[in-house]
Amino acid sequence: MSQNITANGGAIPSMTNGRIRTNANIKCESENQGNFNASDTDWHDVPYNGGPSMGWKNETEAHALTDARFSLSNQPNSLSANLSVDNKCGGACGRDGTNTGGDGDVSPIYQSQFTLPTQTGPGSWHFDFTLKGRVKEGSGNSTGDYELKFFGNEINRADSCAFDGHERVFSYVVPSGAYNLELTFPKFNQGCHGASFGTRGEREFLTELVISCYWKT
Repeated sequence: MSQNITANGGAIPSMTNGRIRTNANIKCESENQGNFNASDTDWHDVPYNGGPSMGWKNETEAHALTDARFSLSNQPNSLSANLSVDNKCGGACGRDGTNTGGDGDVSPIYQSQFTLPTQTGPGSWHFDFTLKGRVKEGSGNSTGDYELKFFGNEINRADSCAFDGHERVFSYVVPSGAYNLELTFPKFNQGCHGASFGTRGEREFLTELVISCYWKT
C-alpha cells in the first residue's frame, strides 16, 4: 500500500512506501543426508515480514528473515518518513564432530520514489537522510557498506557509509520534480558450524533511515 498523497492546488510532497529485495539465502548441511538451500530474490512491497527459514533432518536449521516497516507524515511544504529494517540471520550447528550446520545471509536493496510539487516563488526542497546501522546485541558478520542513491530531474547523488553503529546524515538541495531513492545494504551473515550439536548462532542487524524534506525560500 502506498502513502502517496497529493492535493489539488496544494504543495504537499509525497513518497511511496517503496519495495525491498532481500537477496536472502540459507544453507543447511547434514551429516549424511545431504544439504538444503533456499533463496529469495523477489521484490516485496513494504511493509514486509518474511524470508526463508528451514529445519533440516532434525540436525540443523537456518534462517534469513527481514522485517521492513515504513511510516510517513506529510503536509504542505514538508515531509518526514522513517524506514526501519530488522534483518535476522542465523542457524544451528549439526552433529558433533561433523562440522555441519546452517547459516543465513541477506543483502537487501530498498527503492522508493518522491514527488516534490512546484511551488510559487523562489526556493528549493531540502533533504536530510539520517542513516544508522547496528547489531542488536553482540557483534555480527557484515561485508561492505551502505550505499544511498538519490537521482532524477538531472540530479544524481551517491553516498556511502559503514555499518558501524554511528549515525550519518546526507543532505541534498533539489528543485521540484520526481526523484528516486535506492538504499543498498551491506551483506549480513550469521550461522553455526563446528560447535556442540544444537548450538545456535543468530544476530539481528538493525537499520534505520529517517528522512526529512522541507521547502525553503
